[in-house]
Parts: sequence; C-alpha cells; structure tokens
Amino acid sequence: MSQTTYSLIFRGDLVPGFTAADVKANLARLFKAGPDTVDKLFSGRPLAIKKGLAQAQAEQLQATLAKMGAQAVLKPEGEATAPQPERREVAAQPQSTVQSDWSLAPMEGNLVKEHEREKKQRCRCPWTT
Repeated sequence: MSQTTYSLIFRGDLVPGFTAADVKANLARLFKAGPDTVDKLFSGRPLAIKKGLAQAQAEQLQATLAKMGAQAVLKPEGEATAPQPERREVAAQPQSTVQSDWSLAPMEGNLVKEHEREKKQRCRCPWTT
C-alpha cells in the first residue's frame, strides 16, 4: 500500500497581523530567492510550493510558512479540485444562511499604478477639485 503524498499550495493569502512586505521578505529569506521570484507567489492563483511530501513534512512546512505569515493549504496529490483556504467565522458577526465561495485577495497597496496617479493629478478638469 502506497503512502499518500501531499502538495503545499500557496495563493498569496496572509496570516492576520502580517503585512505583504514582511511575508515577501520572509519567503525570500526562506527560499533564498529574489524579489521577482517571490512576487510570482502572490499572483492570487494557487501555486504548488512543494510537491511529493509526506504528511508530516507537509504539515511541518505549512507550520513554518504560517509562522512567517504565509497561509498555505495541504492538498493530497491526485485530487482534482483546487484547494480552498480555511474559513474562519468571526464570533461577533451573525452567521447568514447564504454561503459564499468568494474570498478576498491580500491587500498589497494601491490599486492605481503610479503612472496612472500622476495623470490624474495633472488633469485640470473643471468638474474635479
């Protein structure tokens, strides 16, 4: 009987209390990778960080990443569906009867690019202040 192996999947989700910059720096140090390589991990798409791990190894690496602020998910290899991050309910909010499959991407800064911001500031339209 063969032992199940696991993949460690990361989408760019952060552990509450960590900033994206801190997590990126921690992952760069852990994987000995450059900023461009680490930025690819924060695309929002599920990426396998490590494949073919025994359950104990996968759980240990998942715990290490969590200590560094990165929320990763274990997926048994051969599973066809994409993994979903753990959902945590906030006790203060009433639970609604409608369940949603939506989740929020990590906040990484401004949504407007620097060159777009400069264009808007230069605009002297009469209807803007």
